[in-house]
Amino acid sequence: MGEVRLLENPAFNEISIQVNEDSKALSSKSFYDELRIAGFEVGPAFQVPSEMNVEALPVNYKKHIRKCCSIGIELSNAHLDHVVHQEITDEPVLEQYKFVPYEIKYAVSEELVDCSESNYDDLSSNGNSKHKNAFSLHVQHRERLLNSILVNEDTLKILLDIVLENSSERLSVVELNQDFPIVITLASEVMAKYALPRFRRCALLAGKPLLESLGDHDIRELTTTQGLHECCNADLAISSFMSGTKTELVDLCRTLSPSSQNGRLCSAVLQERRKPSGEVP
Repeated sequence: MGEVRLLENPAFNEISIQVNEDSKALSSKSFYDELRIAGFEVGPAFQVPSEMNVEALPVNYKKHIRKCCSIGIELSNAHLDHVVHQEITDEPVLEQYKFVPYEIKYAVSEELVDCSESNYDDLSSNGNSKHKNAFSLHVQHRERLLNSILVNEDTLKILLDIVLENSSERLSVVELNQDFPIVITLASEVMAKYALPRFRRCALLAGKPLLESLGDHDIRELTTTQGLHECCNADLAISSFMSGTKTELVDLCRTLSPSSQNGRLCSAVLQERRKPSGEVP
């Protein structure tokens, strides 16, 4: 930059610039003339643009020496950050979640033909015994398939994500269990694996729970009277019932109905009850 000094005792404190829309842009020679008229002494190294208008001044930033130069000013050791331009959309972006039911392309019996075909050769040649053993094998594979569909890590992870997205604090959860793998224990393991917020308190209402497994996950065992009261006060109720008849489904809905009031969440995991061993599948 050149030497720029302000004239002492000027006739005017400042120069008023008359902006005319029809005026032509100033050239570099005009800048020298205007500065000299205003009383500035411009050195030979003074930098001016070749052409500009009166609406804005050009700024030159030398990145390698960190100097910012403009008309009549120079900033040393200047660290400049680019302005972040955020695009503002007129319409908000909406996301829609849709629950898609799980559909099996083939019947369960057709899916298990290949799985159980190799076991038929090892069965007894007696017709009645063969039929009984084949049915037991079919029921065993069928239960494993249903359990893998209804209660697995992916299912619980999706369920917990939906619940936590709609809650601002840790939840208290209660499970109503009847002859089914305990879901609340698996849910606690999923939350610990994915570093999700732990449940504030857990309770289980079941016939024969595994006490040792419940103690490892800080889950309390409740009686029937305590369980109904706990279900009404819980933020999330999980049901893992064996059901097959319409009456059992109605009773299950009546049991869970208190927990669905006042904005509480409810999740039902159902498994088809196995048929008697003497009945043909």
